Amino acid sequence: MRRLNMEEINDDDFDYLGIIQLTDAKGIEFLTEPLSNGKYLSRNKEYYKDKSCVQASKERNRCRNFLPLKGKKAFVIVERMLNDSCRVFYSEFQELLKNEKLTGFRIAQKCLEEDVENIIRVMSGKTAVKTNYNLPQSGRVTSGRQIEADHKKILLETVKKLPKQRFVINPLIGGILIGPFFRAIHSSDYCPVLFGMHDQNSLPIVNNGRIKNITGVIPPRELRRLPKEILIFDDNVGTGETLEILKNTFEKLGKRVKTGALEMSWDYYDQIKRNLRSGKLFNPRLINYPTYRSNRHHSLSNELINALAINGDFYLKMLKLKGFHNLFLPADSLLYFRGKSICEKYNIRIKDYLNIKSNLILSVDIMKKKIRYLEDLEIDEAIKNVLDFPEVNIIDIDRHQGKSANLEIVKKILALRKCRVGGGIKEKGDIKQLLNVGAKKVIVGAYATEKLLRGFPKNKIVIAMDSIDRKTGKRRNIPNLIKRFEPHCDEFQYVCVETDGKALGGDIKNAIRYSKLTKKKFNCVGGIASKDERDKLAKYNIGCVVGRALEEGYYS
Repeated sequence: MRRLNMEEINDDDFDYLGIIQLTDAKGIEFLTEPLSNGKYLSRNKEYYKDKSCVQASKERNRCRNFLPLKGKKAFVIVERMLNDSCRVFYSEFQELLKNEKLTGFRIAQKCLEEDVENIIRVMSGKTAVKTNYNLPQSGRVTSGRQIEADHKKILLETVKKLPKQRFVINPLIGGILIGPFFRAIHSSDYCPVLFGMHDQNSLPIVNNGRIKNITGVIPPRELRRLPKEILIFDDNVGTGETLEILKNTFEKLGKRVKTGALEMSWDYYDQIKRNLRSGKLFNPRLINYPTYRSNRHHSLSNELINALAINGDFYLKMLKLKGFHNLFLPADSLLYFRGKSICEKYNIRIKDYLNIKSNLILSVDIMKKKIRYLEDLEIDEAIKNVLDFPEVNIIDIDRHQGKSANLEIVKKILALRKCRVGGGIKEKGDIKQLLNVGAKKVIVGAYATEKLLRGFPKNKIVIAMDSIDRKTGKRRNIPNLIKRFEPHCDEFQYVCVETDGKALGGDIKNAIRYSKLTKKKFNCVGGIASKDERDKLAKYNIGCVVGRALEEGYYS
């Protein structure tokens, strides 16, 4: 065993594909991709290349020599071992469907299961142990085809939050790791099934909404093991046809079936609803374990994998260009809130098993028909990130300064999702207009009076309180403002004028102090630039409003 220094792994370390960064890769350079800043990515292009079963077995054996180990290096090593096990397991399962007498499948399954147990240990801060089994070495070539459910942290957090299941069916290849994760976490039995409606090879084997020959997708001996109740859990729901056909097929065999998914294609759902594409809409209410987490697009994943094949710096650049690299929310949360915002737009309520929370609020400032800090981008490109956050404030700077011609842009953003809108609200007509075009709430600031707010539901009003009067330069009495407007709103925003727009740090101390003066929801605005500030505010249930630090980081 080689002695390697340990670098701890944290929940927020995982990016869109499930890759992490290391500061030290000494001894495991052959598994990582170097960056120009001296750090390393936990995968390199070799992770995605085709290789023979012999090559996969040899690579796994080489990696196991580093065990036992914990920390980030252990994650890199065990993930590569698991990648090799997945490839050989998939190849052996395909052969098993042709000839049940073959024994390689069970050995490959043992390797897969012990590697899954190790990757869970590492992500839980524990030590990966020495493995016992060797992968079978056939002459077959294993495909480097992308595994959609290859984000190990997403898998871990998902399966942990689901109730214990006796038996799980997981479609291949995208869901190859789902069954083994259920086994490791809940002691569930499982069996893969070689079926997916996205695969053109599956189309001829379907008739009247069911699979014609079930033993063509699951071996007879595995079929005989199935209990009365099963869970079919897919990596992603697109049209929902894969789950629907599998459910119909197993129910015809007398099974009681529940269904669930790791991710759901809410982008696809939204595009069909907006007539941007044609296709079948899935019904989320027919899925027993649905989620707001939107899917990680296969095409985008491939684009990122191709970028990684060039070099690590180009990969990070592509992550930023695609909007999945910022300091405040991991990619998993961005995808979750994207789906949730789409569901909110269509008034879709599901019993989501993840229930991810965040106090982050994106602030989108509009000035001269452009998004502030993103002036070089076309408006459609600049506003696309509004879907990815728990809440969004739209602030019309031009209206605040006088007249505005930004209403069409506001409408365009509101067509994407429900947002709170403010900026220069002086008259009742301004509030009515914004509510009529779909604003979730209206943010009223310097011109707020009891008379202006009278007649509007208080759950539609947010009061923004500047620390300093922007006209006179005098400090405002925030406690008095809170007391004055409490009967007219259900939310306050404290805006530190001194730090606003600078992204150098916010007035967290005063925000916490003022929040204690009211039971209403309270937000902090102005200059917030770090995750630490977000976390401090979250401890007091205070919303963290971020603009410049997010938007400039979004499109570096």
